[in-house]
This record gives sequence, C-alpha cells and structure tokens, in this order.
Amino acid sequence: DAHFDDDEFWTLGTGLVVKTRHGNADGAECHFPFIFEGHSYSRCATEGRKDGLPWCATTPNYDRDKKYGFCPSELLYTNGGNSDGAPCVFPFVFEGTSYDACTTDGRSDGYRRCATTSSFDQDKKYGFCPNRDTAVIGGNSQGDPCVFPFTFLGQSYSARTSQGRQDGKLWCATTGNYDTDKKWGFCPDRGYSIFLVAAHEFGHSLGLDHSSVREALMYPMYSYIQDFQLHPDDVQGIQYLYGRGSGPKPTAPAPAPTEEPQPLPTEEPQPMPTEESQPMPTEETQPMPTEAGSTSTTEEEEEEETPEPTVEPIPVDPSRDACMEKNSDAITEINGELYFFKNGKYWT
Repeated sequence: DAHFDDDEFWTLGTGLVVKTRHGNADGAECHFPFIFEGHSYSRCATEGRKDGLPWCATTPNYDRDKKYGFCPSELLYTNGGNSDGAPCVFPFVFEGTSYDACTTDGRSDGYRRCATTSSFDQDKKYGFCPNRDTAVIGGNSQGDPCVFPFTFLGQSYSARTSQGRQDGKLWCATTGNYDTDKKWGFCPDRGYSIFLVAAHEFGHSLGLDHSSVREALMYPMYSYIQDFQLHPDDVQGIQYLYGRGSGPKPTAPAPAPTEEPQPLPTEEPQPMPTEESQPMPTEETQPMPTEAGSTSTTEEEEEEETPEPTVEPIPVDPSRDACMEKNSDAITEINGELYFFKNGKYWT
C-alpha cells in the first residue's frame, strides 16, 4: 500500500487552518485564496504593510469586504518562555552572536525561540516563536517559515517551486539565498486526511484488496473526497466477503425524554458546578508515497452474483490457539472480549 514518511503533512484533508488575531474580523480564520488589490493570495501576505506583519483576508475578497486579521508571527507575539507573550526583538544577542530571526541554537528539542529584548545574554528574556502558515515540513529547516523572494541556482523565486526536484514536490528556501545557505524545506499543501487513510487501511484489515475504480475508497492512490461516502464498489467488495445484511435496516433510536431532577422537599436546590469559561533539492530526492501491488477486480468477478449470507460464525475447537495463526480475516473487541475471525470461524 502507499507509504508515508515524516515529510507528509497530516490534516483533515482541507489544508491549513489559520486563525487570526486582532484586525477587524474577531479572530475569524483566514480565507484562502483571497483577493487584495486585484491579486490572489493563497498564503498570509505582508503586501500593503510597512511593519512586515503577515495578514490575511477572512472573506474571499478583501477589496470588497475589508475584513482581515493578523496571522501567527513572532513579530506579533511569542508563546511560553518568560516574557508574557511579548514579541521578538530583532536583532538580538545570544551567547555573543547576533540573530535576525528565530533560532534553535542552545536547544536540543528543535523549538524555535527568540529574545524579547535586544540582548538575551543581559536580560535573559525569551519566548517561543509561533509557527507561521508558511512553516516548512522536513528538509533541514523544519518549522522555519519560507522566505520570499529567495535565490536558487542564480534565479529569484517569489513563490514555492518544484525546480531541482524530480518528484514534483514543492519546496522553498528558509533564507533569502539557498545557493549560499542551503536551508530549505517542503511546503505544506492540503495534506493527507487521517480519516480517509485510516478508513482505507481498515478496509484492508477486513480483507479488501485494492480496487480499479478511481472513486472507490480502496483505490490504491490517495485523493481527497469532500463529504465522503462509501462507493458502491467498496460496498460490493465487503458484501462479497461477509454477505448482505439480513433483517431490517437499522434506525437511529429516538432520544428518550429527560426531566430535570427536582430537589427533595427537605433540601435546598444546590447550584450546578460551572466551568471557567535535509539534502540539497538537486541531490537525493525524498521518498515518494509508493503503490503496493494493486489487485483489481475483474469484470467477471464484479458480475458474479453476491452470495447469500452465511450462517453465524462457528467457534473453533478450544484446543486450537489463535496466536498460532499467521493471519486473520478480522480482529475486533466485543463487550470487552477479543474476537479473531478466519474462514467463517472465530476464536474468543
């Protein structure tokens, strides 16, 4: 099946969610893409500002709606540390060296931090830098934001690029000049939906092979599906293995009417408790998700009549040890007991 490594970006499949601060949108999320002065932006922008603070529109068209907020930035605030959220001060001095950006120097956990005064050596005041929407994944600058424009092989780039790579993955430099600094990382996109990948793998655990139907859950290559529902090909596959369900279709139980408990006559009603509110892009390429051997169903198999439901599974001889079986059709927990299914029989 497809393999995913540490460079993959896991989301709900719809990409980054950037919540704004300040501005005039009451903390609404960024809307990507958005229009500003006739141009389309798919990331937070600094255009239109002199202070370098990244911002975004919270509706599709800023020119029309004028709704915006500021994106996470160390120029706006820091997390943790000992500075009560104060923004970074650049440049700052740390161990005698001047820094113009957040750094991981002096830490073994890879967290980016900065001083919130001009000299950490003198004042010991610092905070952790929030991840920007352009923070890279993998490469050799994990968590650092892309820097635009940047220079690569003598050419200037004002957006992420796949130049220098054979796998088509988008990347950017995290300094203004890749040629001299060699600092880079992959750019996140819509990402991979944890739900869809997990559902695909559950299909395999139930005995389903890959499908040749592009829209099916069991198709061997990932694609994001909005408002996902099982494709008929997936349904036919599981019914071929386990038979059609017998009996009426399940219906959701009607909610039982509830009554608020009344205080006893001899007791005062008590108040309810309340809650307070890596390598150069032109060198070694990163591993791409690969396909395992795809087993497609043939037309003859699809046209075969779905078998009638089998009788209830038969428990096996207790003397046979389930742990000695090399594989099972399915394993599940029912009422606190573990069940192993294979060839229409089960262990418990």
